[in-house]
Amino acid sequence: MLVVKNYVVNHVEYMVIHGMRDYMPGKEAIRLLAHRRDGVGADFVMVFTGSGQEPSFRLYGADGRECAAGREEYLVLAHYLREEGISANAAELVKHLGEETLSVAGKRIPSIEIHVTESFLNKLRALEKASSAVA
Repeated sequence: MLVVKNYVVNHVEYMVIHGMRDYMPGKEAIRLLAHRRDGVGADFVMVFTGSGQEPSFRLYGADGRECAAGREEYLVLAHYLREEGISANAAELVKHLGEETLSVAGKRIPSIEIHVTESFLNKLRALEKASSAVA
């Protein structure tokens, strides 16, 4: 089962997937996951690709295209790491967010945990397989 977390910051919804532990989605899977009618729904999908020492991630728009990360995305990452019990390298987060990270990261961002069924996960995998076969 795939577990994702959705966070809302300034009326923007972010879905976070632990790509190193759960599932590493491709472009087509991200588009389906982010779709509000057929998928889970989100404005952006963040795939955590790092560790506590190097808290890195990749950010995708709902259309599956990779995007540049900004302040809000790093705040979402900080909250995700805290909720998942992943002790992150504070220096790495401060490098991206500035000194205010240490005080801002303590604030609560609304989130919801979503359990994606194995059936839907198989649909994502089949979609990726079909997409790579065409390429």
